[in-house]
Amino acid sequence: MADAFLSDDLTPVLALPLIRPAQAQKHIPHNEALRLLEVLVQAGVAGRSLTTPPEDPPEGARWLVPPGATGDWAGRAGQIAVFQQGAWVFLSPAEGWQIWVSDEALALRFQGGGWLAPSDQPLQVARLGIATPAEGPNRLALAGEASLFTHQGAGHQIKINKAAASETASLLFQTAWGGRAEMGTSGTDDFAIKVSADGASWLTALSVARATGLISGAGVTQSATDGVTGRLVKSGDYGWPVALALGAEDDLDALPVSGVWLCASAGVTTGNHYPEALAGALLQITRPGAGAAQIYLTESGSLWSRSRSSDGLWQTWRRQSSSSGSGANGSWLRLPDGTQICHHSLTPSASAATTWSYPQPFSAAPVISGTPQSAVLCGLCLEAAPGLSSASLSLRGVDHARRADPVQLTAIGRWY
Repeated sequence: MADAFLSDDLTPVLALPLIRPAQAQKHIPHNEALRLLEVLVQAGVAGRSLTTPPEDPPEGARWLVPPGATGDWAGRAGQIAVFQQGAWVFLSPAEGWQIWVSDEALALRFQGGGWLAPSDQPLQVARLGIATPAEGPNRLALAGEASLFTHQGAGHQIKINKAAASETASLLFQTAWGGRAEMGTSGTDDFAIKVSADGASWLTALSVARATGLISGAGVTQSATDGVTGRLVKSGDYGWPVALALGAEDDLDALPVSGVWLCASAGVTTGNHYPEALAGALLQITRPGAGAAQIYLTESGSLWSRSRSSDGLWQTWRRQSSSSGSGANGSWLRLPDGTQICHHSLTPSASAATTWSYPQPFSAAPVISGTPQSAVLCGLCLEAAPGLSSASLSLRGVDHARRADPVQLTAIGRWY
Protein backbone atom coordinates (compact mmCIF):
# COMPACT_ATOMS: atom_id res chain seq x y z
CA MET A 1 0.00 0.00 0.00
CA ALA A 2 1.25 3.55 -0.71
CA ASP A 3 2.74 5.39 2.25
CA ALA A 4 1.03 8.77 1.58
CA PHE A 5 -1.18 8.52 4.66
CA LEU A 6 -0.40 8.20 8.36
CA SER A 7 -1.84 5.25 10.30
CA ASP A 8 -4.32 7.52 12.10
CA ASP A 9 -5.75 8.46 8.73
CA LEU A 10 -6.62 4.82 7.83
CA THR A 11 -9.54 2.56 8.61
CA PRO A 12 -8.61 -0.22 11.07
CA VAL A 13 -9.57 -3.21 8.91
CA LEU A 14 -8.85 -2.51 5.23
CA ALA A 15 -6.58 0.49 5.86
CA LEU A 16 -8.60 2.76 3.58
CA PRO A 17 -7.64 6.50 3.72
CA LEU A 18 -10.00 8.73 5.70
CA ILE A 19 -11.11 12.26 4.80
CA ARG A 20 -10.32 14.61 7.70
CA PRO A 21 -12.26 17.78 8.52
CA ALA A 22 -11.01 20.88 6.73
CA GLN A 23 -8.81 18.66 4.57
CA ALA A 24 -7.74 20.19 1.28
CA GLN A 25 -7.93 18.13 -1.89
CA LYS A 26 -10.47 15.72 -0.46
CA HIS A 27 -10.58 13.89 -3.77
CA ILE A 28 -7.13 12.38 -3.13
CA PRO A 29 -8.03 10.09 -0.15
CA HIS A 30 -11.42 9.45 -1.67
CA ASN A 31 -9.96 8.23 -4.96
CA GLU A 32 -7.28 6.22 -3.13
CA ALA A 33 -9.94 4.44 -1.09
CA LEU A 34 -11.90 3.61 -4.25
CA ARG A 35 -8.80 2.12 -5.85
CA LEU A 36 -8.20 -0.09 -2.80
CA LEU A 37 -11.81 -1.19 -2.67
CA GLU A 38 -11.63 -2.14 -6.33
CA VAL A 39 -8.76 -4.46 -5.48
CA LEU A 40 -10.09 -5.88 -2.23
CA VAL A 41 -13.78 -6.35 -3.04
CA GLN A 42 -14.15 -9.65 -5.01
CA ALA A 43 -10.36 -9.89 -4.85
CA GLY A 44 -8.61 -11.69 -7.67
CA VAL A 45 -5.12 -11.93 -9.18
CA ALA A 46 -3.80 -13.10 -12.53
CA GLY A 47 -1.43 -15.62 -10.94
CA ARG A 48 0.94 -16.41 -8.11
CA SER A 49 3.97 -17.95 -9.82
CA LEU A 50 5.45 -14.90 -11.61
CA THR A 51 8.70 -13.85 -9.87
CA THR A 52 9.61 -10.89 -12.12
CA PRO A 53 7.19 -7.94 -12.49
CA PRO A 54 5.77 -7.67 -16.02
CA GLU A 55 7.34 -4.86 -18.08
CA ASP A 56 4.19 -3.13 -19.34
CA PRO A 57 1.22 -4.19 -17.19
CA PRO A 58 -2.21 -2.66 -17.76
CA GLU A 59 -3.71 -0.32 -15.18
CA GLY A 60 -5.15 -2.32 -12.29
CA ALA A 61 -3.20 -5.51 -13.05
CA ARG A 62 -2.82 -7.70 -9.96
CA TRP A 63 -0.52 -10.54 -8.96
CA LEU A 64 0.18 -12.45 -5.80
CA VAL A 65 3.90 -12.06 -5.12
CA PRO A 66 5.63 -15.47 -4.68
CA PRO A 67 8.74 -16.12 -2.57
CA GLY A 68 11.99 -15.17 -4.32
CA ALA A 69 10.47 -12.36 -6.41
CA THR A 70 12.87 -9.76 -7.85
CA GLY A 71 12.81 -6.16 -9.02
CA ASP A 72 10.03 -3.99 -7.60
CA TRP A 73 8.53 -7.13 -6.04
CA ALA A 74 11.59 -8.06 -4.00
CA GLY A 75 10.77 -8.61 -0.33
CA ARG A 76 7.01 -8.54 -0.97
CA ALA A 77 6.29 -12.28 -0.82
CA GLY A 78 2.68 -13.03 0.03
CA GLN A 79 1.45 -9.49 -0.72
CA ILE A 80 -0.95 -8.44 -3.46
CA ALA A 81 0.83 -6.32 -6.10
CA VAL A 82 -1.47 -3.83 -7.91
CA PHE A 83 -0.29 -1.65 -10.79
CA GLN A 84 -1.87 1.81 -10.29
CA GLN A 85 -0.96 5.10 -11.99
CA GLY A 86 2.36 3.78 -13.28
CA ALA A 87 3.60 2.27 -10.02
CA TRP A 88 3.23 -0.93 -8.00
CA VAL A 89 1.12 -0.74 -4.88
CA PHE A 90 1.38 -3.61 -2.38
CA LEU A 91 -1.38 -4.76 -0.07
CA SER A 92 -0.51 -6.86 2.97
CA PRO A 93 -3.22 -9.48 3.58
CA ALA A 94 -4.94 -9.95 6.89
CA GLU A 95 -6.13 -13.23 8.47
CA GLY A 96 -9.16 -14.57 6.62
CA TRP A 97 -8.74 -12.69 3.32
CA GLN A 98 -9.74 -14.71 0.26
CA ILE A 99 -8.55 -14.31 -3.30
CA TRP A 100 -9.16 -15.93 -6.68
CA VAL A 101 -6.13 -17.04 -8.76
CA SER A 102 -7.26 -16.91 -12.39
CA ASP A 103 -4.58 -18.99 -14.11
CA GLU A 104 -5.21 -21.87 -11.68
CA ALA A 105 -8.98 -21.38 -11.26
CA LEU A 106 -8.31 -21.69 -7.55
CA ALA A 107 -9.55 -19.86 -4.46
CA LEU A 108 -6.99 -19.14 -1.72
CA ARG A 109 -7.43 -18.07 1.89
CA PHE A 110 -4.86 -16.24 4.01
CA GLN A 111 -4.47 -18.21 7.23
CA GLY A 112 -1.66 -18.58 9.72
CA GLY A 113 0.64 -16.22 7.85
CA GLY A 114 0.28 -17.81 4.41
CA TRP A 115 -2.04 -18.36 1.48
CA LEU A 116 -3.70 -21.78 1.60
CA ALA A 117 -5.49 -23.67 -1.16
CA PRO A 118 -8.53 -25.80 -0.20
CA SER A 119 -6.35 -28.91 -0.42
CA ASP A 120 -3.94 -27.35 2.11
CA GLN A 121 -6.65 -26.54 4.63
CA PRO A 122 -7.95 -29.03 7.20
CA LEU A 123 -11.56 -30.01 6.55
CA GLN A 124 -13.81 -30.91 9.44
CA VAL A 125 -17.56 -31.12 8.96
CA ALA A 126 -20.38 -32.61 11.00
CA ARG A 127 -21.81 -34.42 7.96
CA LEU A 128 -20.70 -35.06 4.40
CA GLY A 129 -22.96 -36.34 1.65
CA ILE A 130 -21.50 -37.05 -1.79
CA ALA A 131 -24.29 -37.25 -4.37
CA THR A 132 -26.68 -38.34 -1.59
CA PRO A 133 -27.81 -36.88 1.75
CA ALA A 134 -25.92 -37.78 4.93
CA GLU A 135 -28.74 -38.51 7.37
CA GLY A 136 -29.29 -40.12 10.76
CA PRO A 137 -26.29 -42.06 12.07
CA ASN A 138 -24.70 -41.98 8.59
CA ARG A 139 -22.38 -38.99 9.02
CA LEU A 140 -20.70 -39.85 5.69
CA ALA A 141 -22.77 -40.92 2.68
CA LEU A 142 -21.64 -41.64 -0.88
CA ALA A 143 -23.66 -42.56 -3.96
CA GLY A 144 -21.66 -43.86 -6.92
CA GLU A 145 -20.52 -46.90 -8.85
CA ALA A 146 -17.30 -47.25 -6.86
CA SER A 147 -15.08 -45.65 -4.25
CA LEU A 148 -11.29 -45.80 -4.20
CA PHE A 149 -8.84 -45.85 -1.31
CA THR A 150 -5.28 -46.04 -2.64
CA HIS A 151 -1.69 -45.84 -1.38
CA GLN A 152 0.89 -43.05 -1.34
CA GLY A 153 3.81 -45.23 -2.31
CA ALA A 154 3.46 -47.99 0.30
CA GLY A 155 0.52 -49.81 1.88
CA HIS A 156 -2.95 -48.69 2.89
CA GLN A 157 -5.20 -49.50 5.85
CA ILE A 158 -8.88 -48.91 6.53
CA LYS A 159 -9.44 -48.71 10.28
CA ILE A 160 -12.76 -49.30 12.03
CA ASN A 161 -12.55 -48.58 15.76
CA LYS A 162 -15.13 -49.28 18.45
CA ALA A 163 -15.35 -48.09 22.04
CA ALA A 164 -15.60 -51.48 23.75
CA ALA A 165 -15.61 -55.21 22.99
CA SER A 166 -19.39 -55.35 23.41
CA GLU A 167 -19.89 -52.82 20.59
CA THR A 168 -19.81 -53.51 16.84
CA ALA A 169 -17.08 -52.79 14.29
CA SER A 170 -18.03 -54.38 10.99
CA LEU A 171 -18.77 -54.16 7.29
CA LEU A 172 -22.46 -54.70 6.51
CA PHE A 173 -23.58 -55.81 3.04
CA GLN A 174 -27.18 -54.97 2.13
CA THR A 175 -29.74 -55.63 -0.60
CA ALA A 176 -32.48 -52.98 -0.86
CA TRP A 177 -31.36 -51.73 2.58
CA GLY A 178 -31.81 -55.18 4.12
CA GLY A 179 -28.75 -56.82 5.68
CA ARG A 180 -27.53 -59.99 3.97
CA ALA A 181 -23.94 -60.43 5.18
CA GLU A 182 -21.71 -58.92 7.84
CA MET A 183 -18.04 -59.34 8.66
CA GLY A 184 -16.20 -57.91 11.64
CA THR A 185 -16.26 -57.92 15.43
CA SER A 186 -19.88 -57.72 16.52
CA GLY A 187 -20.58 -57.82 20.25
CA THR A 188 -17.21 -59.44 20.89
CA ASP A 189 -13.58 -59.12 19.80
CA ASP A 190 -13.69 -62.42 17.89
CA PHE A 191 -13.85 -61.97 14.12
CA ALA A 192 -16.97 -63.41 12.49
CA ILE A 193 -18.74 -63.71 9.16
CA LYS A 194 -22.53 -63.68 9.45
CA VAL A 195 -25.26 -64.15 6.85
CA SER A 196 -29.00 -63.47 6.77
CA ALA A 197 -31.82 -64.39 4.42
CA ASP A 198 -34.13 -61.58 5.55
CA GLY A 199 -32.03 -59.04 7.45
CA ALA A 200 -33.64 -60.04 10.76
CA SER A 201 -32.38 -63.54 11.56
CA TRP A 202 -28.61 -63.93 11.41
CA LEU A 203 -26.42 -67.03 11.25
CA THR A 204 -22.73 -67.05 12.15
CA ALA A 205 -21.09 -68.98 9.31
CA LEU A 206 -17.51 -68.60 10.58
CA SER A 207 -16.08 -67.28 13.83
CA VAL A 208 -12.34 -66.94 14.51
CA ALA A 209 -11.30 -66.89 18.17
CA ARG A 210 -9.02 -63.90 18.74
CA ALA A 211 -6.84 -65.74 21.27
CA THR A 212 -6.27 -69.02 19.40
CA GLY A 213 -7.22 -68.43 15.77
CA LEU A 214 -9.41 -71.53 15.86
CA ILE A 215 -12.56 -71.58 13.72
CA SER A 216 -16.13 -72.40 14.68
CA GLY A 217 -19.56 -71.66 13.22
CA ALA A 218 -22.25 -73.20 11.03
CA GLY A 219 -19.87 -73.48 8.08
CA VAL A 220 -17.59 -76.07 9.72
CA THR A 221 -18.18 -79.56 11.08
CA GLN A 222 -19.89 -79.64 14.47
CA SER A 223 -18.60 -83.05 15.61
CA ALA A 224 -16.26 -85.85 14.61
CA THR A 225 -19.10 -87.60 12.75
CA ASP A 226 -20.71 -84.56 11.12
CA GLY A 227 -21.46 -85.40 7.48
CA VAL A 228 -23.49 -82.35 6.44
CA THR A 229 -22.76 -81.50 2.79
CA GLY A 230 -21.03 -78.15 2.27
CA ARG A 231 -19.36 -77.85 5.67
CA LEU A 232 -15.60 -77.47 5.97
CA VAL A 233 -13.96 -80.35 7.82
CA LYS A 234 -11.98 -79.31 10.88
CA SER A 235 -8.78 -81.08 11.84
CA GLY A 236 -9.71 -83.99 14.08
CA ASP A 237 -13.13 -84.46 12.51
CA TYR A 238 -13.86 -87.09 9.88
CA GLY A 239 -15.25 -86.16 6.51
CA TRP A 240 -16.22 -88.37 3.58
CA PRO A 241 -17.36 -87.00 0.23
CA VAL A 242 -20.54 -87.94 -1.57
CA ALA A 243 -19.77 -90.64 -4.15
CA LEU A 244 -19.70 -89.53 -7.79
CA ALA A 245 -21.55 -91.66 -10.33
CA LEU A 246 -19.58 -93.63 -12.92
CA GLY A 247 -21.12 -93.94 -16.37
CA ALA A 248 -20.33 -95.74 -19.59
CA GLU A 249 -18.14 -92.80 -20.63
CA ASP A 250 -15.92 -93.01 -17.52
CA ASP A 251 -12.70 -94.94 -18.05
CA LEU A 252 -11.05 -95.90 -14.74
CA ASP A 253 -7.67 -95.25 -16.37
CA ALA A 254 -8.58 -91.58 -16.86
CA LEU A 255 -10.42 -90.40 -13.73
CA PRO A 256 -9.15 -86.85 -13.12
CA VAL A 257 -9.10 -86.39 -9.33
CA SER A 258 -9.11 -88.11 -5.97
CA GLY A 259 -12.51 -89.15 -4.72
CA VAL A 260 -15.10 -91.81 -4.09
CA TRP A 261 -16.94 -93.13 -7.15
CA LEU A 262 -19.94 -95.44 -7.51
CA CYS A 263 -20.59 -97.86 -10.37
CA ALA A 264 -24.27 -98.71 -10.10
CA SER A 265 -24.46 -101.07 -13.08
CA ALA A 266 -22.22 -103.79 -14.47
CA GLY A 267 -23.28 -102.59 -17.91
CA VAL A 268 -20.97 -99.57 -17.76
CA THR A 269 -17.82 -101.61 -17.03
CA THR A 270 -17.24 -102.76 -20.62
CA GLY A 271 -14.00 -101.36 -22.02
CA ASN A 272 -13.40 -99.14 -18.99
CA HIS A 273 -10.64 -101.15 -17.27
CA TYR A 274 -12.65 -102.57 -14.37
CA PRO A 275 -11.17 -105.61 -12.57
CA GLU A 276 -14.51 -107.43 -12.86
CA ALA A 277 -17.73 -106.82 -14.76
CA LEU A 278 -19.56 -106.08 -11.52
CA ALA A 279 -21.07 -102.98 -9.98
CA GLY A 280 -19.21 -101.57 -6.99
CA ALA A 281 -17.49 -98.63 -5.31
CA LEU A 282 -14.12 -97.12 -6.22
CA LEU A 283 -11.70 -95.07 -4.12
CA GLN A 284 -9.04 -93.14 -6.04
CA ILE A 285 -6.15 -91.28 -4.44
CA THR A 286 -3.96 -89.14 -6.70
CA ARG A 287 -0.70 -87.42 -5.96
CA PRO A 288 1.57 -84.95 -7.80
CA GLY A 289 3.62 -86.36 -10.63
CA ALA A 290 0.86 -88.55 -12.18
CA GLY A 291 0.96 -91.14 -9.39
CA ALA A 292 -2.32 -92.66 -8.22
CA ALA A 293 -3.89 -95.64 -6.48
CA GLN A 294 -7.31 -97.27 -6.87
CA ILE A 295 -9.30 -99.66 -4.68
CA TYR A 296 -12.44 -101.29 -6.08
CA LEU A 297 -15.00 -103.18 -3.97
CA THR A 298 -17.52 -105.14 -6.02
CA GLU A 299 -21.12 -105.76 -5.02
CA SER A 300 -20.22 -109.42 -4.48
CA GLY A 301 -17.61 -108.46 -1.88
CA SER A 302 -14.36 -108.94 -3.81
CA LEU A 303 -11.68 -106.32 -3.19
CA TRP A 304 -9.21 -105.17 -5.86
CA SER A 305 -6.35 -102.68 -5.96
CA ARG A 306 -3.84 -101.27 -8.40
CA SER A 307 -1.52 -98.28 -8.70
CA ARG A 308 -0.16 -95.92 -11.33
CA SER A 309 3.46 -94.77 -11.22
CA SER A 310 4.83 -91.42 -12.34
CA ASP A 311 5.17 -92.72 -15.92
CA GLY A 312 1.37 -92.68 -16.14
CA LEU A 313 0.98 -96.45 -16.66
CA TRP A 314 -1.47 -98.45 -14.57
CA GLN A 315 -0.40 -101.78 -13.10
CA THR A 316 -2.55 -104.91 -13.37
CA TRP A 317 -5.46 -105.16 -10.94
CA ARG A 318 -4.70 -107.40 -7.96
CA ARG A 319 -7.34 -109.04 -5.87
CA GLN A 320 -6.97 -108.33 -2.17
CA SER A 321 -9.64 -110.71 -0.86
CA SER A 322 -10.15 -114.46 -1.13
CA SER A 323 -13.30 -115.88 -2.69
CA SER A 324 -14.72 -119.37 -2.76
CA GLY A 325 -17.73 -121.35 -3.83
CA SER A 326 -19.01 -124.74 -4.86
CA GLY A 327 -21.29 -126.37 -7.37
CA ALA A 328 -22.01 -129.56 -9.27
CA ASN A 329 -18.44 -129.63 -10.63
CA GLY A 330 -16.75 -129.19 -7.24
CA SER A 331 -15.52 -126.42 -4.99
CA TRP A 332 -13.06 -123.59 -5.68
CA LEU A 333 -10.90 -121.10 -3.79
CA ARG A 334 -9.37 -117.98 -5.30
CA LEU A 335 -6.54 -116.26 -3.37
CA PRO A 336 -5.50 -112.58 -3.68
CA ASP A 337 -2.14 -113.54 -5.21
CA GLY A 338 -3.92 -115.15 -8.18
CA THR A 339 -3.75 -118.76 -7.02
CA GLN A 340 -6.86 -120.86 -7.71
CA ILE A 341 -7.54 -124.27 -6.19
CA CYS A 342 -10.38 -126.48 -7.45
CA HIS A 343 -11.48 -129.73 -5.81
CA HIS A 344 -13.94 -132.39 -6.89
CA SER A 345 -14.87 -135.95 -6.02
CA LEU A 346 -16.08 -138.13 -8.92
CA THR A 347 -16.13 -141.68 -10.23
CA PRO A 348 -14.66 -141.87 -13.74
CA SER A 349 -16.00 -144.16 -16.44
CA ALA A 350 -14.49 -147.63 -16.90
CA SER A 351 -15.22 -147.59 -20.62
CA ALA A 352 -14.10 -144.12 -21.82
CA ALA A 353 -12.25 -140.96 -20.79
CA THR A 354 -14.09 -138.72 -18.32
CA THR A 355 -14.23 -134.91 -18.68
CA TRP A 356 -14.00 -132.80 -15.53
CA SER A 357 -15.30 -129.24 -16.05
CA TYR A 358 -13.71 -127.08 -13.39
CA PRO A 359 -16.04 -125.12 -11.08
CA GLN A 360 -14.15 -121.95 -12.17
CA PRO A 361 -11.93 -121.47 -15.22
CA PHE A 362 -8.17 -120.87 -15.03
CA SER A 363 -6.12 -118.23 -16.83
CA ALA A 364 -3.41 -120.81 -17.57
CA ALA A 365 -3.38 -124.61 -17.65
CA PRO A 366 -3.50 -125.95 -14.07
CA VAL A 367 -1.67 -128.85 -12.45
CA ILE A 368 -4.08 -131.74 -11.78
CA SER A 369 -3.64 -134.48 -9.22
CA GLY A 370 -5.92 -137.23 -7.90
CA THR A 371 -6.17 -139.66 -5.02
CA PRO A 372 -8.01 -142.92 -5.94
CA GLN A 373 -10.21 -144.60 -3.35
CA SER A 374 -9.69 -148.17 -4.55
CA ALA A 375 -8.79 -151.56 -3.04
CA VAL A 376 -6.33 -152.24 -5.87
CA LEU A 377 -3.31 -150.37 -7.11
CA CYS A 378 -4.32 -147.74 -9.65
CA GLY A 379 -3.54 -144.17 -10.65
CA LEU A 380 -4.97 -141.09 -12.32
CA CYS A 381 -4.07 -140.61 -15.95
CA LEU A 382 -4.65 -137.46 -18.08
CA GLU A 383 -5.87 -138.35 -21.54
CA ALA A 384 -4.74 -134.92 -22.87
CA ALA A 385 -3.09 -131.73 -21.67
CA PRO A 386 -5.36 -129.91 -19.18
CA GLY A 387 -7.42 -127.10 -20.63
CA LEU A 388 -8.41 -123.77 -19.10
CA SER A 389 -11.95 -124.91 -18.26
CA SER A 390 -11.78 -128.75 -18.23
CA ALA A 391 -9.56 -131.81 -18.24
CA SER A 392 -9.94 -135.31 -19.82
CA LEU A 393 -8.88 -138.11 -17.43
CA SER A 394 -9.17 -141.79 -16.55
CA LEU A 395 -8.41 -144.02 -13.57
CA ARG A 396 -6.26 -146.99 -14.69
CA GLY A 397 -4.96 -150.06 -12.90
CA VAL A 398 -1.57 -151.74 -13.25
CA ASP A 399 -2.96 -153.58 -16.26
CA HIS A 400 -3.69 -150.18 -17.89
CA ALA A 401 -7.41 -150.95 -17.89
CA ARG A 402 -9.81 -148.15 -16.94
CA ARG A 403 -11.47 -148.47 -13.57
CA ALA A 404 -14.65 -146.92 -12.14
CA ASP A 405 -13.45 -146.23 -8.59
CA PRO A 406 -14.01 -142.91 -6.75
CA VAL A 407 -11.17 -140.38 -6.99
CA GLN A 408 -10.50 -137.06 -5.20
CA LEU A 409 -9.38 -134.51 -7.84
CA THR A 410 -7.40 -131.31 -7.25
CA ALA A 411 -6.47 -128.63 -9.82
CA ILE A 412 -4.07 -125.83 -8.85
CA GLY A 413 -3.25 -122.90 -11.10
CA ARG A 414 -3.80 -119.20 -11.75
CA TRP A 415 -7.09 -117.39 -12.10
CA TYR A 416 -5.41 -114.16 -13.25
